[in-house]
Amino acid sequence: MKEIEVKFAVSPQKFESVRLMLQQAGATLAWKGTEKNFFFDVPGVIFSRRSISLRLREWKGKGVSFTLKMESPWKQKNQRFKIQEEYEVLVNKLTEMRKIL
Repeated sequence: MKEIEVKFAVSPQKFESVRLMLQQAGATLAWKGTEKNFFFDVPGVIFSRRSISLRLREWKGKGVSFTLKMESPWKQKNQRFKIQEEYEVLVNKLTEMRKIL
């Protein structure tokens, strides 16, 4: 799947106005909660040097997922957007998957 990600900093004083603008644009809250993230690499930091990310994530109330992200063939020069290939599967148990990895 192609993922397009945009991140930006919002000061606490302006957060409410940004939330209102998003709502007016039709955005809805998809999930709210806490999460644990574990990132994996091999000795020599091979994956991150090649823009590859392996992540195990526990979303409170949403489950556990294992994700592979890598540079997309659609990568663009625009630094405002991060475009990656993303593959994700649901996992039953966080602790067991950590042991496997």
